[in-house]
Amino acid sequence: MIAAYELISSRLIGGSDQFVCQLVFQQLDTLRNVFDPLSLSHVQNWPSENCEKQCHRLGEEFHRFSTEYLSDLSAQLTQARSQVRTSEIPATLQEQRILYIRQQVKDLERSISTCLLHVGLLFVLVSLDVVFQLIKAELKQWLIGQCLL
Repeated sequence: MIAAYELISSRLIGGSDQFVCQLVFQQLDTLRNVFDPLSLSHVQNWPSENCEKQCHRLGEEFHRFSTEYLSDLSAQLTQARSQVRTSEIPATLQEQRILYIRQQVKDLERSISTCLLHVGLLFVLVSLDVVFQLIKAELKQWLIGQCLL
C-alpha cells in the first residue's frame, strides 16, 4: 500500500493534488488501524458461499462455452458466405454467356430474315423477269401471227 502511495504521489504534479492524495492515504491508514478481521467472521464461510462460487464458476464456463460456440458459428457463417460468393461467380458468368448467346441468336435471326427478304425479292424479280420473257415471247408470236395474216 505504501509503495502504491509513493508511486501515485511521485506522478502527481502540483501541490494541491499531492495534498489530496496524501489526505486520502492518511484516511486509509487510519481505517487500517481501526479494521478488525474478526468483525467479518460472522459473514464468512456460510454454506451459500460454495453455491455462489459454483454459480460463478458455472457462469464463467457458460460464458466461455458460448463465446467459443459463437466464434465457431461466426467462422462457419463466414465460410458459408464465402462458398455462396464462390458459387455465385460461375452462375453469373453462365448467365452472361446465356445472354450473349441469346443476343447472337437474335442477330442471326434478324440477318436470316433480311436474307430471306432479299431472296424473296430476288425470287419475285426473277419471277417477274420470267413472266416478262413469257409475255414477250407470246407477244412476239402474236405479232408474227398478225403479220402473216
